[in-house]
Amino acid sequence: MSRFSLTGFRQKLICLIIIILLGTINYFNYQLFSKADIIQHTFLVLTILISIIYFYIIFFSMIIINKKDKIIVIKILSKSIITLQNVNQIQLEKRSIQNKTLFVLVLYNDKNETLNTINTFLSSKQKKQAEMILSACQELIN
Repeated sequence: MSRFSLTGFRQKLICLIIIILLGTINYFNYQLFSKADIIQHTFLVLTILISIIYFYIIFFSMIIINKKDKIIVIKILSKSIITLQNVNQIQLEKRSIQNKTLFVLVLYNDKNETLNTINTFLSSKQKKQAEMILSACQELIN
């Protein structure tokens, strides 16, 4: 069983910077305005909630390749399971998603029809990591 993160080091670093920035904004908000009101509490709760969800997505999203059962498990917020029984070919393609070029794993059947696509959230700077995921997936269908 192989595990690969769907995000790179740079994305994890930016996540931490954003969470620290939001925490700093909350800290200065409470320091500048000593009287806490409902808006400050609401902003604090929303900031904590968004930070936890963002942290979970960035640090715990992964692809698990189970060689024994020939399945791919994708964990982001929920778990998706893809069986590779009908998959003949897996390719790594570049796609433009929200003005960024990201790597996507595309699963094809024997008629060259797209069965499924897996967005890896990896940018063109993280090609090596995307190719490692591709090679581990290709071992399953060969």
